[in-house]
Amino acid sequence: MTDSKERTNRLVFLVVATVIACFLCYWIARPFTQPILTAAILAILFHPLFVRLRGITGNRNWAAFLSLIVLFVILASMITLLVFAIEGEIVTSYRWFKDNTAARDGWTAAFSAWVDKAAGWIGFKTGISPDVIRDAALARLDQASTGIIRQAGNVLASIGTITVFLVLTFFTLFFFLRDGRQLVNRTARLFPLDDDQIDQIIEETQTSIRANVVGVLAVGTVQGLLLGIGFWVLGVPSPLLWALVTGACSVIPFFGAAIVWVPGALYLVLIGSWVKGLILAGWGAGMVSLSDNIVRPWVISERLKLSPGLLFFALLGGVEMFGPLGIFLGPVIVSITLSLGKMLLTEWRRKPAA
Repeated sequence: MTDSKERTNRLVFLVVATVIACFLCYWIARPFTQPILTAAILAILFHPLFVRLRGITGNRNWAAFLSLIVLFVILASMITLLVFAIEGEIVTSYRWFKDNTAARDGWTAAFSAWVDKAAGWIGFKTGISPDVIRDAALARLDQASTGIIRQAGNVLASIGTITVFLVLTFFTLFFFLRDGRQLVNRTARLFPLDDDQIDQIIEETQTSIRANVVGVLAVGTVQGLLLGIGFWVLGVPSPLLWALVTGACSVIPFFGAAIVWVPGALYLVLIGSWVKGLILAGWGAGMVSLSDNIVRPWVISERLKLSPGLLFFALLGGVEMFGPLGIFLGPVIVSITLSLGKMLLTEWRRKPAA
């Protein structure tokens, strides 16, 4: 009886101490949740490459290190290509802007002429004085330019934060790749589940993350293609470049492709092509941006066997809770929840052994 009581006391103490320790560990790791979660997602994506490299090198450290090198080369190549493309487009746009404003006594006079033209058209349609419209437009422009300068300063100030984020992500990814299987096996021992149930949860997580990666690539491809076609048909310069930029911006929650097609529509309006600007705005809002709500649920639901409606709210709720990582974590959480619900129902219906 005494041994039973001592054992109960030890269990109670260990449970309470473990809960307190886990809570403290959570608060310690809380500032680094974003790089840790990012590294976990990348570890799942690059695990097949790690396994292949481990078979070639025969060493887990070298396999994990070479996997990081591959990831770094991919990211550096994409960023370099995008930077060079944007740099060339900026130079081309500056030359076009300079050539088209030289005949109008510089860009200030040319912009004033564009504003006067737009204000006259709006005043004719609405009955508001063009002077009032012009003053309001210039005031908004001044506010916008001040905001752009402030945001540019914020971007420069955040370079250090981004660098720290990348260093922590790569550092954590190395250990997730090298020791990920052992970490999963040790964690699985804490749960009173069968091996097949644990394998099912792991498979659901891997399938969900990979399905979301396919969904991100599909959305980027479709939106880039649609907007590139729209730019090409309406005569916006460098449609191929802006198609690539659209594909990259498609991962940004809530804004996405609008970051590209809204300035494109404004560009057409400023050069006097009002009809083309309205057509591009309608094409961007009605087809390009809307395709995200069609392509992503369709691609992911086919792989996860989730209803598009449930997946839609999983994506929105995930982004609201976790930010950009919610694109991956939202469907993962919903998929694992459904899997646990099925296990619970199966366990509930199972008859106890005699």
